[in-house]
Amino acid sequence: MIGTDEHRVVTETVAALCRDPDIYQRGGMLVRTQRDVMLHDGVTRPIGSPTIINVPLANLRERLTDVAVFTKEVKGEKGKVQFPVHPSKWLVDAVAARGEWVGIRPLHGVSEIPVLRKDGSVWATPGYDPDTGVLFVPSADFPPIPQNPSTAQIQAALSALLEVVCRFSLRGAGASCCMAVPAY
Repeated sequence: MIGTDEHRVVTETVAALCRDPDIYQRGGMLVRTQRDVMLHDGVTRPIGSPTIINVPLANLRERLTDVAVFTKEVKGEKGKVQFPVHPSKWLVDAVAARGEWVGIRPLHGVSEIPVLRKDGSVWATPGYDPDTGVLFVPSADFPPIPQNPSTAQIQAALSALLEVVCRFSLRGAGASCCMAVPAY
């Protein structure tokens, strides 16, 4: 319900915006992810990589109409009547400028590979990870990661990692790459 009590209207609108699964907050701005955006921020990315971009006001207005029905109340012959209205410019601007949006998930990054969490677990489910604030948008099919790997699985994974590491030259480091896989 649009009214002159703008704080209430903005707060209710933000609550409705929480239903949009593709909107996040980052650095005091509402953001979304998008592929095929050529950003000129000094980072080289493969074509089609997901990137984080600000939500333009026109897109925010469109999103608002997807998550809420806006109405206005007027006095008529038979009393007060509600009728649908577009979200007004002041409302869209106020939602965008709020700076903090209760219930809108923070987005700290976007990854095309599974995400290693602080506790050592791996987030390998496509979508948003609430523990890290990272959106996992896979660029390929990844093999499943066992929750409780066996000793043989651990040794195989370690061997694969060491093989990659050993391909790098360690010149000047005084080390050779003759690492053996430790027994567990």
